[in-house]
Amino acid sequence: MTEQQAKGQRIHDLLDAQLSQKDIAQIVGVDVRTIRHVQHAKNVGSRETPGSGGHNRKRDEDFVKCPKPKVESDPSTSTRRLSNSSRLTRRQ
Repeated sequence: MTEQQAKGQRIHDLLDAQLSQKDIAQIVGVDVRTIRHVQHAKNVGSRETPGSGGHNRKRDEDFVKCPKPKVESDPSTSTRRLSNSSRLTRRQ
């Protein structure tokens, strides 16, 4: 276990003991914001946040319907070529 993981575990244990965030920060020797991060991760279930790539995958019906017949007629055509030849424009 690394030093950082040990501190995280100690913070987690002290939070379970219901000490104040300020007291835990002084005991462990970290900033109060670190205590808040660990407490939030404990409540949510993970310290890491999910990636934001999903917003690029949201498409409206026109976007999905337009190239679909072309793909069904010739599946070997590249998606880039289909998007360039269609009426769709890039979002900026």
